[in-house]
Amino acid sequence: MKNALLLGLSILALSGCTNAVGEPEGADDSASTTSQDQLTSSLGIGATLATTDDLNLRTGPGTTYSILEVIPVGGVVSVVNHAGPTNGFYNVLYRGKVGWSSGLYLKVASPPAARTLDTSVVAEIVEPRGSGDDALGHAYTDKNYWNFCAPGATTAALSYFNAHATKWPAGTFEEPYGPHKSKTYWDDAHSHAYLMHIAEEVEPPNFSTPGLPSFSTYPTTGSSLHDTRDVLNWEASGHASTWKTFFYADVSASGLSSTTLHDDVRRDISGGHAIVADVNTAYLPNWSRSLGHAIAIIGYDDSAGTYAYVDTCGAACNGSAQATNGGVWHIAQSKMHTAITSFGAGYAR
Repeated sequence: MKNALLLGLSILALSGCTNAVGEPEGADDSASTTSQDQLTSSLGIGATLATTDDLNLRTGPGTTYSILEVIPVGGVVSVVNHAGPTNGFYNVLYRGKVGWSSGLYLKVASPPAARTLDTSVVAEIVEPRGSGDDALGHAYTDKNYWNFCAPGATTAALSYFNAHATKWPAGTFEEPYGPHKSKTYWDDAHSHAYLMHIAEEVEPPNFSTPGLPSFSTYPTTGSSLHDTRDVLNWEASGHASTWKTFFYADVSASGLSSTTLHDDVRRDISGGHAIVADVNTAYLPNWSRSLGHAIAIIGYDDSAGTYAYVDTCGAACNGSAQATNGGVWHIAQSKMHTAITSFGAGYAR
């Protein structure tokens, strides 16, 4: 019996297994041999990495921490919270889970020539109209709703981090302050409930009042890029203590080169995330007039020289003959660059 026990302990020692009963069997990320592609340097938050072997996603930066999941070889992760490694481990996001993985088996990912994110949710997101009936059939008029493009684009981008766009509880929503308030009821059809939460209820710790847009005037004049970035990080992080530097940073349109835009789009899309951009609609194919607007860039095709985007404004808000409720639009990469720089704000990536 004693020999059997010693044999069992020897096998455990050789395998390097420190997992508790019921934990997933993980790849050994504490090996003494290192990969030629191992990462040890500081990377930008949001950088897209790929695993070079099966790799543990752990709860902390070391092999003593428990394993959340085993990322298969070739799995794509994004750097979050910290640009550099801690004890050789990078804080990464993998399929909605945040954890730590060893740089021994990570490399900077090479973006493909083309990729478009899944459109099954984002192509259906449409902002509530400025007048009509809510989800209970009650008539309303609220001109603030015509300017909820930033909450709409933010909802689209966040759908790649969580399931709130399709699972937010139905309820009554009301402006948190301002000269005009109306109560309307919305469910998850067209992601209305979560979009209205972003518009009228969301409150990152640095906000003095709830809601992404400013409601100081009626109708609202919209949302700032800085506030959009903060809401993206607050919601994408799951309200983590490190939310402010979780993933998104704002990029100014001032001096923006088409190369920088292209690199940012390829990096985020290849990592599975969307970019929220403030644009001049005069350059968008689904508009026939000029105004400041927010969209979500969800794809690129370098062979065709195009970007793919979703516009949650809807046909009634847009007013152009070619406008639709939902859907995916494609635009020349050069025109998207002009649309962003012409408006002059920038984008969150």
